Amino acid sequence: MELRATLVAAAVNGGVHGVAAHIDDHVGDLHSYLSCVLDAQDLPLGVKRVIWSGMVHRATRFAAAMDATRTSHALTLISAVETDRYVNHLARLVFQAQKPPPPAAWMPSVDTCVIARMSVPTCNVSTGKRAVDVDLTKPSSPSTPSSKRIKLDDDHDSGIPAAPLDPIDPIDDITYLAMKMDKRASASQILALVSSIKSTPSSSTTSDIASRCDAILHAASSLLQLPEYCSTPYLELLCSTLALTSLSDDAVLVLTTKLVEAKWTSYDTAVVLESTLLVRVQAATSAIPRSLLKALQVVATSLPHIAIDRILVPVLTSATANAPQCEAMTRLVRDGLGPSLTPLIVTRLIAANVLHSPHDRVLLVVQQIFNVKAPLAQDAIDLVVHALARAVSASPATTTASIKFASVLFTVVTKYAALCVRHRDALLAIATKCTSSMAKTALRAIDKLA
Repeated sequence: MELRATLVAAAVNGGVHGVAAHIDDHVGDLHSYLSCVLDAQDLPLGVKRVIWSGMVHRATRFAAAMDATRTSHALTLISAVETDRYVNHLARLVFQAQKPPPPAAWMPSVDTCVIARMSVPTCNVSTGKRAVDVDLTKPSSPSTPSSKRIKLDDDHDSGIPAAPLDPIDPIDDITYLAMKMDKRASASQILALVSSIKSTPSSSTTSDIASRCDAILHAASSLLQLPEYCSTPYLELLCSTLALTSLSDDAVLVLTTKLVEAKWTSYDTAVVLESTLLVRVQAATSAIPRSLLKALQVVATSLPHIAIDRILVPVLTSATANAPQCEAMTRLVRDGLGPSLTPLIVTRLIAANVLHSPHDRVLLVVQQIFNVKAPLAQDAIDLVVHALARAVSASPATTTASIKFASVLFTVVTKYAALCVRHRDALLAIATKCTSSMAKTALRAIDKLA
């Protein structure tokens, strides 16, 4: 009911863009989102049209999250219960990812004697030097003199190639970003910000750190005013250009707190967090500082989906996961996310094949998640048992000999015995293949399943 209420509020108050932002905030659970929309047939027609229009703007997200069976079922259901042809058409656009034909690359100008290239927006952003765009539609421009305009010969239908234009000086990333900010910031301001970040001493005052973080968010906010299809790549480029990995641990905490308070969409927030907090955690080889642990707590409390999908899962599935990182993830789950999110955590970790991990320290984190004995549904345990079986089959050399893998098996069986009864034979087969000292203990626990 809460999802439905917030969705309707986004549609009524924010229109199509409000719905698109609402989808970004729930990008981690689009299956539930779709179910909510399909059940909302009692809403006014205007509201439904706004909701589906917003979903069209995020069609690629739904296409990535839904399989063919799910989309086919959704289309069949919506066509059966929805009488409005416009809503049905929007649904087809969402699930079939239909796109309008691309605009023509060349169009005649007003005087019919000049062929001018259209400027087609693109979201591809490459680093390095860039050439300034030239508008060939203007008859007189310093870089495109009128004598070099492309003209048509009366005896030919095709255009005559234009005389070569003067070479254009390339521009660097910082100048390019300043241009995209629509003059909200100059290249010198961005350069000054980069310099201040790189030269920041660890003993900077609280006010210095706060003002620097405000400047970073101000620069990023300028890019978020661009259309949705290109704002994120520019935001990623800005994070790279500003070298946010050079920020101190205290600055990362302040920036994370301010970022959460800014209430950006989850997608854009995750871009900045991946460039600051996640990079710092994944690079840790010793005990993670208290400031970063507090930053993780802030994200887990306010943006749990980002904490799970963009921090917890990447760290635990990394081939280089080490003890300090796993200890931080244990605290993230225990102190930040809490037992209420255990079903989602389990689903995400199982989908990422975390049980295939060769690192006992990772499996220890998984064991501690199950050890809390948070309420889980039968389908969640079904997924876990199937994942345990796949792990034994996929990497028997490391999995079957792992004490922690057998410990995970034992914990699942003892904490969720009633839900494991139907899988008794499968669990016995898994435990029989395990060779560690903990395997016998797991076997005895499975034998006791009624």
